[in-house]
Amino acid sequence: MKNLYYYLYMKSKEELKQNIEQSIYDNDSQSITGNTIRDTLEDMVDNMIGKDEWDELPKPVVESGLGEGSVQVKGGASANENHSFAEGTGIANGEYSHAEGHGSQARGESSHVEGESSLTEGNSSHAEGQGSSALADSSHAEGRGTIARGDGSHAEGYFTVAEGAGSHVEGTSNQSNGESSHAEGTGVIAEGDYSHAEGYYTKTTNAHEHAEGTFNKSNKGTVHSIGVGLSDEGRMNAIEVMDNGDVYVLGVGGYNGKNAGEEGVLTLQQILVTLKPSVKLT
Repeated sequence: MKNLYYYLYMKSKEELKQNIEQSIYDNDSQSITGNTIRDTLEDMVDNMIGKDEWDELPKPVVESGLGEGSVQVKGGASANENHSFAEGTGIANGEYSHAEGHGSQARGESSHVEGESSLTEGNSSHAEGQGSSALADSSHAEGRGTIARGDGSHAEGYFTVAEGAGSHVEGTSNQSNGESSHAEGTGVIAEGDYSHAEGYYTKTTNAHEHAEGTFNKSNKGTVHSIGVGLSDEGRMNAIEVMDNGDVYVLGVGGYNGKNAGEEGVLTLQQILVTLKPSVKLT
Protein backbone atom coordinates (compact mmCIF):
# COMPACT_ATOMS: atom_id res chain seq x y z
CA MET A 1 0.00 0.00 0.00
CA LYS A 2 2.86 2.39 0.80
CA ASN A 3 4.43 1.77 -2.60
CA LEU A 4 1.10 2.48 -4.30
CA TYR A 5 0.70 5.78 -2.46
CA TYR A 6 4.23 6.81 -3.36
CA TYR A 7 3.79 5.84 -7.01
CA LEU A 8 0.69 8.02 -7.29
CA TYR A 9 2.46 10.85 -5.49
CA MET A 10 5.50 10.76 -7.79
CA LYS A 11 3.27 10.44 -10.86
CA SER A 12 1.39 13.59 -9.88
CA LYS A 13 4.73 15.32 -9.20
CA GLU A 14 6.02 14.60 -12.70
CA GLU A 15 2.71 15.62 -14.28
CA LEU A 16 2.81 18.87 -12.33
CA LYS A 17 6.29 19.66 -13.67
CA GLN A 18 5.17 18.92 -17.22
CA ASN A 19 2.11 21.15 -16.81
CA ILE A 20 4.27 23.96 -15.47
CA GLU A 21 6.67 23.70 -18.38
CA GLN A 22 3.86 23.60 -20.94
CA SER A 23 1.81 26.46 -19.47
CA ILE A 24 4.78 28.80 -19.01
CA TYR A 25 6.23 28.14 -22.47
CA ASP A 26 2.81 28.47 -24.08
CA ASN A 27 2.28 31.88 -22.50
CA ASP A 28 5.59 33.71 -22.13
CA SER A 29 8.60 31.40 -22.18
CA GLN A 30 11.14 34.01 -23.28
CA SER A 31 10.32 36.79 -20.81
CA ILE A 32 12.15 37.36 -17.56
CA THR A 33 8.84 37.07 -15.74
CA GLY A 34 8.02 33.80 -17.49
CA ASN A 35 11.40 32.29 -16.70
CA THR A 36 11.23 33.46 -13.08
CA ILE A 37 7.81 31.96 -12.56
CA ARG A 38 8.85 28.71 -14.23
CA ASP A 39 12.02 28.42 -12.15
CA THR A 40 10.17 29.20 -8.94
CA LEU A 41 7.44 26.64 -9.59
CA GLU A 42 9.95 23.99 -10.64
CA ASP A 43 11.93 24.57 -7.45
CA MET A 44 8.74 24.09 -5.44
CA VAL A 45 8.07 20.78 -7.18
CA ASP A 46 11.69 19.64 -6.81
CA ASN A 47 11.47 20.33 -3.09
CA MET A 48 8.51 18.03 -2.65
CA ILE A 49 9.47 15.27 -0.28
CA GLY A 50 11.37 12.17 -1.36
CA LYS A 51 10.59 8.50 -0.83
CA ASP A 52 12.34 8.19 2.56
CA GLU A 53 10.43 11.12 3.97
CA TRP A 54 7.28 9.84 2.34
CA ASP A 55 7.62 6.45 3.98
CA GLU A 56 7.81 8.14 7.38
CA LEU A 57 4.53 9.95 6.94
CA PRO A 58 1.40 8.39 8.46
CA LYS A 59 -0.87 6.89 5.83
CA PRO A 60 -4.65 6.65 6.04
CA VAL A 61 -5.92 3.19 6.84
CA VAL A 62 -8.97 2.25 4.86
CA GLU A 63 -11.45 -0.54 5.35
CA SER A 64 -14.67 -1.79 3.87
CA GLY A 65 -17.82 0.02 4.92
CA LEU A 66 -21.26 -1.44 5.49
CA GLY A 67 -22.39 -0.91 1.93
CA GLU A 68 -21.40 -3.18 -0.92
CA GLY A 69 -18.22 -1.87 -2.52
CA SER A 70 -18.00 0.96 0.00
CA VAL A 71 -14.79 2.25 1.57
CA GLN A 72 -14.20 4.21 4.75
CA VAL A 73 -11.12 5.63 6.42
CA LYS A 74 -10.61 4.24 9.90
CA GLY A 75 -11.06 6.66 12.75
CA GLY A 76 -14.71 7.65 12.69
CA ALA A 77 -15.88 7.62 9.07
CA SER A 78 -18.94 5.57 8.05
CA ALA A 79 -19.66 4.41 4.50
CA ASN A 80 -23.08 2.83 4.90
CA GLU A 81 -24.45 2.64 1.37
CA ASN A 82 -23.33 0.76 -1.70
CA HIS A 83 -20.24 2.15 -3.47
CA SER A 84 -19.95 5.06 -1.04
CA PHE A 85 -16.80 6.58 0.42
CA ALA A 86 -16.33 8.28 3.79
CA GLU A 87 -13.38 9.95 5.45
CA GLY A 88 -12.77 12.03 8.56
CA THR A 89 -15.90 11.65 10.65
CA GLY A 90 -18.17 11.89 7.63
CA ILE A 91 -21.17 9.65 7.04
CA ALA A 92 -21.99 8.44 3.52
CA ASN A 93 -25.59 7.17 3.52
CA GLY A 94 -26.39 7.62 -0.17
CA GLU A 95 -25.40 5.24 -2.94
CA TYR A 96 -22.22 6.43 -4.70
CA SER A 97 -21.96 9.28 -2.21
CA HIS A 98 -18.83 10.81 -0.72
CA ALA A 99 -18.63 12.31 2.77
CA GLU A 100 -15.59 14.01 4.23
CA GLY A 101 -14.79 16.39 7.03
CA HIS A 102 -16.25 16.52 10.53
CA GLY A 103 -19.77 15.28 11.20
CA SER A 104 -21.01 15.87 7.65
CA GLN A 105 -23.56 13.56 6.03
CA ALA A 106 -24.10 12.62 2.38
CA ARG A 107 -27.63 11.20 2.12
CA GLY A 108 -28.43 11.85 -1.52
CA GLU A 109 -27.44 9.41 -4.22
CA SER A 110 -24.19 10.46 -5.94
CA SER A 111 -23.92 13.45 -3.61
CA HIS A 112 -20.79 14.96 -2.08
CA VAL A 113 -20.51 16.66 1.30
CA GLU A 114 -17.47 18.21 2.91
CA GLY A 115 -16.63 20.52 5.77
CA GLU A 116 -18.23 20.59 9.21
CA SER A 117 -21.78 19.50 10.02
CA SER A 118 -22.93 19.95 6.43
CA LEU A 119 -25.61 17.86 4.73
CA THR A 120 -26.64 16.66 1.28
CA GLU A 121 -30.10 15.18 0.80
CA GLY A 122 -30.67 15.84 -2.87
CA ASN A 123 -29.41 13.42 -5.50
CA SER A 124 -26.24 14.68 -7.22
CA SER A 125 -26.06 17.56 -4.76
CA HIS A 126 -23.01 19.16 -3.13
CA ALA A 127 -22.61 20.87 0.23
CA GLU A 128 -19.46 22.37 1.67
CA GLY A 129 -18.46 24.69 4.48
CA GLN A 130 -20.00 24.81 7.95
CA GLY A 131 -23.57 23.77 8.56
CA SER A 132 -24.54 24.08 4.90
CA SER A 133 -27.36 21.95 3.44
CA ALA A 134 -28.05 20.94 -0.17
CA LEU A 135 -31.55 19.50 0.16
CA ALA A 136 -32.75 19.36 -3.46
CA ASP A 137 -31.58 17.43 -6.48
CA SER A 138 -28.55 18.93 -8.25
CA SER A 139 -28.35 21.73 -5.70
CA HIS A 140 -25.22 23.31 -4.24
CA ALA A 141 -24.75 24.92 -0.83
CA GLU A 142 -21.53 26.47 0.38
CA GLY A 143 -20.40 28.83 3.10
CA ARG A 144 -21.91 28.91 6.58
CA GLY A 145 -25.48 28.00 7.41
CA THR A 146 -26.58 28.15 3.78
CA ILE A 147 -29.54 26.13 2.45
CA ALA A 148 -30.25 25.14 -1.16
CA ARG A 149 -33.86 23.90 -1.25
CA GLY A 150 -34.79 24.37 -4.90
CA ASP A 151 -33.85 21.85 -7.57
CA GLY A 152 -30.69 23.06 -9.29
CA SER A 153 -30.36 25.98 -6.89
CA HIS A 154 -27.16 27.48 -5.48
CA ALA A 155 -26.78 29.06 -2.04
CA GLU A 156 -23.53 30.61 -0.92
CA GLY A 157 -22.32 33.05 1.67
CA TYR A 158 -23.58 33.42 5.21
CA PHE A 159 -27.03 32.11 6.26
CA THR A 160 -28.59 32.40 2.81
CA VAL A 161 -31.49 30.34 1.41
CA ALA A 162 -32.09 29.37 -2.23
CA GLU A 163 -35.73 28.31 -2.25
CA GLY A 164 -36.67 28.62 -5.90
CA ALA A 165 -35.76 26.08 -8.53
CA GLY A 166 -32.71 27.22 -10.46
CA SER A 167 -32.25 30.21 -8.18
CA HIS A 168 -29.02 31.69 -6.86
CA VAL A 169 -28.45 33.46 -3.57
CA GLU A 170 -25.25 34.95 -2.21
CA GLY A 171 -24.15 37.36 0.49
CA THR A 172 -25.56 37.56 4.01
CA SER A 173 -29.05 36.55 5.20
CA ASN A 174 -30.59 36.69 1.72
CA GLN A 175 -33.34 34.62 0.08
CA SER A 176 -33.99 33.70 -3.55
CA ASN A 177 -37.55 32.40 -3.36
CA GLY A 178 -38.67 32.83 -6.94
CA GLU A 179 -37.92 30.39 -9.73
CA SER A 180 -34.62 31.30 -11.43
CA SER A 181 -34.32 34.35 -9.19
CA HIS A 182 -31.12 35.94 -7.88
CA ALA A 183 -30.54 37.63 -4.53
CA GLU A 184 -27.33 39.28 -3.40
CA GLY A 185 -26.24 41.76 -0.77
CA THR A 186 -27.58 41.80 2.79
CA GLY A 187 -31.10 40.97 3.92
CA VAL A 188 -32.55 40.99 0.41
CA ILE A 189 -35.43 38.83 -0.84
CA ALA A 190 -36.04 37.92 -4.48
CA GLU A 191 -39.66 36.74 -4.29
CA GLY A 192 -40.73 37.04 -7.91
CA ASP A 193 -39.90 34.45 -10.54
CA TYR A 194 -36.90 35.48 -12.68
CA SER A 195 -36.39 38.54 -10.48
CA HIS A 196 -33.18 40.08 -9.14
CA ALA A 197 -32.77 41.83 -5.82
CA GLU A 198 -29.52 43.39 -4.72
CA GLY A 199 -28.26 45.88 -2.18
CA TYR A 200 -29.44 46.29 1.40
CA TYR A 201 -32.80 44.82 2.46
CA THR A 202 -34.35 45.23 -0.97
CA LYS A 203 -37.25 43.08 -2.13
CA THR A 204 -38.87 41.99 -5.37
CA THR A 205 -42.47 40.77 -5.41
CA ASN A 206 -43.19 40.64 -9.15
CA ALA A 207 -41.91 38.39 -11.90
CA HIS A 208 -38.99 39.81 -13.90
CA GLU A 209 -38.53 42.64 -11.39
CA HIS A 210 -35.21 44.25 -10.44
CA ALA A 211 -34.61 46.03 -7.15
CA GLU A 212 -31.50 47.83 -5.97
CA GLY A 213 -30.46 50.31 -3.30
CA THR A 214 -31.81 50.20 0.26
CA PHE A 215 -35.30 49.29 1.53
CA ASN A 216 -37.08 49.75 -1.80
CA LYS A 217 -40.86 49.68 -2.23
CA SER A 218 -42.19 47.00 -4.60
CA ASN A 219 -45.71 47.74 -5.86
CA LYS A 220 -48.01 45.79 -8.15
CA GLY A 221 -46.52 46.11 -11.62
CA THR A 222 -43.10 47.38 -10.54
CA VAL A 223 -40.31 46.15 -12.82
CA HIS A 224 -37.45 48.31 -11.51
CA SER A 225 -36.89 50.36 -8.40
CA ILE A 226 -34.02 52.18 -6.76
CA GLY A 227 -34.66 52.13 -3.04
CA VAL A 228 -33.73 54.95 -0.69
CA GLY A 229 -35.69 53.81 2.38
CA LEU A 230 -34.22 53.65 5.86
CA SER A 231 -36.25 50.82 7.39
CA ASP A 232 -38.74 48.06 6.55
CA GLU A 233 -41.60 50.31 7.65
CA GLY A 234 -40.19 53.26 5.70
CA ARG A 235 -39.62 51.66 2.32
CA MET A 236 -39.47 54.14 -0.56
CA ASN A 237 -37.95 54.62 -3.99
CA ALA A 238 -35.98 57.35 -5.68
CA ILE A 239 -37.08 56.01 -9.07
CA GLU A 240 -39.70 53.41 -9.96
CA VAL A 241 -40.47 51.93 -13.37
CA MET A 242 -43.74 50.09 -14.04
CA ASP A 243 -44.51 47.23 -16.42
CA ASN A 244 -46.38 49.62 -18.77
CA GLY A 245 -43.35 51.90 -19.06
CA ASP A 246 -44.52 54.58 -16.61
CA VAL A 247 -41.69 56.20 -14.65
CA TYR A 248 -42.02 57.86 -11.25
CA VAL A 249 -39.39 60.13 -9.70
CA LEU A 250 -39.27 60.99 -6.00
CA GLY A 251 -40.57 64.50 -5.31
CA VAL A 252 -41.95 64.98 -8.82
CA GLY A 253 -45.66 64.96 -9.68
CA GLY A 254 -46.75 64.04 -6.17
CA TYR A 255 -44.75 60.82 -6.05
CA ASN A 256 -43.52 60.16 -2.52
CA GLY A 257 -41.46 57.09 -3.28
CA LYS A 258 -44.22 54.55 -2.62
CA ASN A 259 -47.54 55.73 -4.13
CA ALA A 260 -46.99 54.84 -7.78
CA GLY A 261 -50.24 54.40 -9.69
CA GLU A 262 -52.42 56.15 -7.13
CA GLU A 263 -54.93 58.77 -8.22
CA GLY A 264 -53.43 62.21 -8.67
CA VAL A 265 -49.82 61.01 -8.84
CA LEU A 266 -48.22 62.00 -12.14
CA THR A 267 -45.72 59.98 -14.11
CA LEU A 268 -42.57 61.51 -15.49
CA GLN A 269 -44.03 61.22 -18.98
CA GLN A 270 -47.16 63.16 -17.98
CA ILE A 271 -45.05 65.95 -16.55
CA LEU A 272 -42.74 66.17 -19.55
CA VAL A 273 -45.55 66.61 -22.07
CA THR A 274 -46.86 69.62 -20.13
CA LEU A 275 -43.55 71.45 -20.22
CA LYS A 276 -43.17 74.22 -22.80
CA PRO A 277 -39.74 75.01 -24.22
CA SER A 278 -38.44 78.40 -23.08
CA VAL A 279 -36.84 78.97 -26.48
CA LYS A 280 -38.74 78.41 -29.68
CA LEU A 281 -36.75 76.43 -32.19
CA THR A 282 -36.99 77.38 -35.84
